[in-house]
Amino acid sequence: MTTDNIFPIEKLRSRLQKFINTIRDSGQIIAFYLFGSYAVGRATPQSDIDLAILFDKSVERERYLPERLRLMGELSIVLETDRVELVVLNEAPPALAYRVIKDGELLFARDERKGQLVDFKVKTMDLYFDFLPAQRIFSEGLARRIREGSFGGG
Repeated sequence: MTTDNIFPIEKLRSRLQKFINTIRDSGQIIAFYLFGSYAVGRATPQSDIDLAILFDKSVERERYLPERLRLMGELSIVLETDRVELVVLNEAPPALAYRVIKDGELLFARDERKGQLVDFKVKTMDLYFDFLPAQRIFSEGLARRIREGSFGGG
């Protein structure tokens, strides 16, 4: 894939299926999502391919970064592009995790551990909706400061 082209979604799904076949046996990954512009059909030539994984609760937190980097390398090879972003949902901010589970496309879920995925979704929604009122207040205050010209110390 070149940066001048949009990856055809059928080709993307086919290649992602090859990746799913490689992670299926590991047991470390509970869920795998496509999200962002490719998931909602608004990809542009500049779009990254946004993907997210949920690790099994047995995976230690200090393994997230090395595993993320390893998996990004594998994805870059399978997809023939380095325009890949991989989010570890276990440590993602609630707003991002919520966006993934709300708007993303679940490409793989480990059947025998679906309870972990359900628990993650419930926890994410609880955190997101608990934070939403504070986020609205912050956003409204920021917008007001920008309108008044007082944003950035001015």
